[in-house]
Amino acid sequence: MMNIEEKLKEQFDVLKIDSIDEPKGKHNLHADYVELVCVISKGHISANEIINRISDNGENESQEENLDGEIGSPHGEENDKEINWIVCIFDYLEERQKLFGNKYPFEVKNEEIKLKTKLNVQHQLYIYLLLSSSLKFFKVLTSELTSEFEIVSKEVLKNYLPRATVFGFGSQSDYQGNAKNKIEELAKKIGLDTDKRVINQINKHNSKEEGLDVGGWIPFEDNNPNTIIIFAQCACGKNWLNKQGAKRYNRFYHFYLLPFIHALLIPYDLGREGKKFKFDIDITNGVLLFERKRILELLNGFDFNDFKSKKIVDAFLKYKEDIV
Repeated sequence: MMNIEEKLKEQFDVLKIDSIDEPKGKHNLHADYVELVCVISKGHISANEIINRISDNGENESQEENLDGEIGSPHGEENDKEINWIVCIFDYLEERQKLFGNKYPFEVKNEEIKLKTKLNVQHQLYIYLLLSSSLKFFKVLTSELTSEFEIVSKEVLKNYLPRATVFGFGSQSDYQGNAKNKIEELAKKIGLDTDKRVINQINKHNSKEEGLDVGGWIPFEDNNPNTIIIFAQCACGKNWLNKQGAKRYNRFYHFYLLPFIHALLIPYDLGREGKKFKFDIDITNGVLLFERKRILELLNGFDFNDFKSKKIVDAFLKYKEDIV
C-alpha cells in the first residue's frame, strides 16, 4: 500500500485539468474548473485563455446545451456564444468573490482570475473543498480527500451545535463492530428505541454504516431523547444529489416526540440569489444543507495541518503544468 508521499507523486505526475463535461449552464461547476486551472497556470489566467484551453481540449459545444436552450449553433455564431458563456462564468466568479469575502483565495477582476500571494488557513480550506468537489481530476487521492471530509464535517457540526455530542459513523467512526452493532450501540448512547425487525434485516457481515457518516444530539441532564438529533451524510462525488441524508435511520430508530433532522454536507458551491441557494431545485425537502460557504463559515480556527489533505493542498499549490 502506498503512503501519502507516494500517492502524491503518482497523482501529480499524471495530473491534467481538462474539460469537465458538464452543461454550460452549470456555472458553479465551470467556475470551479476555472479556479483549478488558475492554480496550475502559474496562479493566474484570463477568460480568453480559458476559451483557448477548452478549444485545445476538443470540447464540442454542439453536444451540450447552450445558454439559450438550443442544441448546436451555426458555425458563425459559435465564437460569440463561447465569449458570452465565459463572460457569464467570470461574472459568476466575481459574485463568488463577494460571497466568500476574505475567505476567498482568488482575486477576480476584468475577466482575469489570480491566486492570492499569501494564503491563510481559510484560503487553504477553500482549496481543499475545491479539490474535494473535483474528484474527477484527483482519482489517486480520492480516498484521502473523502475520508477526511468526514472529519471536517464532524467539526462543522460541533461548531454549529456547540452543546451537542457529535460523533463520526462512517469511515472515521467512533463506533466499532458491524453495522448492526454500531446502530444498536448508537441507539443506547442517545437513548432511542430501535425497530428490531428492521435492524435484524441487516447482514451481520455488513460493516458499513448504512448511509450515516456523522451526527450529533444535544443532551439534557434528564437524558430524555426528546431533543435535537441530527443524522448527516457527507457527499463529495458528482452524484451527491442522490445522497440526501441518512433517512434509512427513520426506520431503525423511533424518534421521541421530535423527528430527526437529516443533514447533507457537500464541498460544492451552490451560489446564492439574495439569501437563497442557487441550483437547489432538486434538493429534497427536509434536508439541512451545509455547502462550501456554510462549511467555511463554521471552520473558523480549524487547524488541519496534520491532515493528509493539507499535504494534498500544498502539493497542488506547488504544481504547475507543463505547457507543450
